[in-house]
Amino acid sequence: MDCGTHEKDSMDAIEFAPSWQEVFAEAGLATVEDFMHYEGGTPIGHNRHRQVLTFVLDTPTGPRRFYMKRFIRPHLKDMLATWRRFGRPCSQAECEWRYARTLLDQGIETYPPVCHGAMMRCGFEQGSFFVTEEIQGRCLTDYVAEAWKTLSPEDRHVLLVSLGRFVRRVHEARISFPDLYAWHIYLLDPVGPSSQLALIDLHRMRCGVRRLGERLRNLGALEYSLLERYFDDDAKRTLFEAYRRAGDRLPWDRFRSRILHRAEALRRRRRHAPDY
Repeated sequence: MDCGTHEKDSMDAIEFAPSWQEVFAEAGLATVEDFMHYEGGTPIGHNRHRQVLTFVLDTPTGPRRFYMKRFIRPHLKDMLATWRRFGRPCSQAECEWRYARTLLDQGIETYPPVCHGAMMRCGFEQGSFFVTEEIQGRCLTDYVAEAWKTLSPEDRHVLLVSLGRFVRRVHEARISFPDLYAWHIYLLDPVGPSSQLALIDLHRMRCGVRRLGERLRNLGALEYSLLERYFDDDAKRTLFEAYRRAGDRLPWDRFRSRILHRAEALRRRRRHAPDY
């Protein structure tokens, strides 16, 4: 799917994935206002511009858990950025909706998109929301914090190689993921040769990216998020060598140097070091 494809443009509108509209209408969620003012569920994160909450609804197949991200005071710079990417006004929620569908179309797992909606005025976003189903997996950092010390060397190797190849596949789809932190990666299956991984938090994802420098910046974010208490130099070499493929023209030393340079820039910029 072309990331810039536009299906509909309206002032206040909701777009549902198939079969979900009736489920949400029965729960009293039928308009943009309903979603933006919904007070059910449990808040799990917020700042001045975004809120995230989780909630459970009854469905024909039983109770299902959902996550909703609400953009309540979108940054002007974010609105302009989405306008540049899509060539038209596009809400922050629709941006994530389209990116989720793009990943799935490319065979890259992410949270299943359920619906999105926005209030647009004169081309400017007043607020928007994006709802997904719960992803059936475990956050990589949670898994590592709990299981890393008990994993066999063979299972650690398999996980590292799977991670490197997964990121390579994302980049081969010409997708840039600036927020490629370990906590935005999910493990969907038990560790093994066929382990599936998934990405979440797609807000800053970009499509159609070919530049090596952009890919190395993504890898620098991943490097920054790999804590030394779990990932020593040998582990990181296994991961990044799995990412590389025969024929890559950048020598290993320069490849690693540029990744480390980006990771160090993130460490200087961030107030708090990552922990898990």
